[in-house]
Amino acid sequence: MRLNHSGRKPRGFTLIELLVVIAIIAVLAGLLLPTFGGALGRGKETKCMSNLRQIGVMTMLYADENSDRFPVSGVTELCPVKNIMRRKPTLFTLGGKNPKPGHATINFLQATNRPLHQYQGNEKVFHCPSDKGHKARPHGIDCPPYHETSKPSLWDYAGSSYMYNSALYAPVDNNRVPPLPPVVKTPPRPGLPRITTDEVEYPDRFILAHEPPARPVGRVIAPFTVEPWWCQWHRNRGRVDFRDPTIAPDLFFSNTLFVDGRVEMNNFSKSVKTDPYYPYEETLKWIWYQPRN
Repeated sequence: MRLNHSGRKPRGFTLIELLVVIAIIAVLAGLLLPTFGGALGRGKETKCMSNLRQIGVMTMLYADENSDRFPVSGVTELCPVKNIMRRKPTLFTLGGKNPKPGHATINFLQATNRPLHQYQGNEKVFHCPSDKGHKARPHGIDCPPYHETSKPSLWDYAGSSYMYNSALYAPVDNNRVPPLPPVVKTPPRPGLPRITTDEVEYPDRFILAHEPPARPVGRVIAPFTVEPWWCQWHRNRGRVDFRDPTIAPDLFFSNTLFVDGRVEMNNFSKSVKTDPYYPYEETLKWIWYQPRN
């Protein structure tokens, strides 16, 4: 039998001492994990902003080679599913990779037909690291049971995480007061494709591209049926997609690229939650379209 210098048996930790140590470790972990999580989130935001800056450079290269015009609003290509020629919007497809095989190919361009494809180099410049998948909740009030049980990220589904300000997305809302003006459906200048770079009056405020939290996004929930939904990618650790934005926390943060090449994180919560179907009112920080003079 081993004895210590005092002639007594060596003793281990008591139960109380072990519990104290575990409690201390738990407290330290609780203090440190939010810091690590916040640092990780800021790192993703920084990467996202870098992506958008590169997209801004590509857009200007495109304009230089196309009579100072911004990328077009749509491109006609062969639809693999229906085997017919179909014009598809560039709203989600300025660049990036091929959409998910199957239904996604009906609405989204193949990579080689996207306006910025020849300038992008690495396709992942169109991938936001905070672009999450969207999981339906069959029994939730906010999510009808005929939704898909799960949905991949926009990067995996459409082949791009970013939206081009090519047109205003304003779905029909019969309950809106006052009603949407007819000009919303076909505004004189719904975005950038109809004007040249020299015609932009406020390049430091005119949105060129952004992430979906800035405005509603269409989701196919049944054959031939598209309904809007709203998402929160950044600074939100919980639920990321909402059919009703008014029940969401004020976390509709979106990295935003402006025509002058500047990128900043903007909080669109007030615009989205005040008028979800038409969050395009001009503010001191941004404008979505430029009315015809």
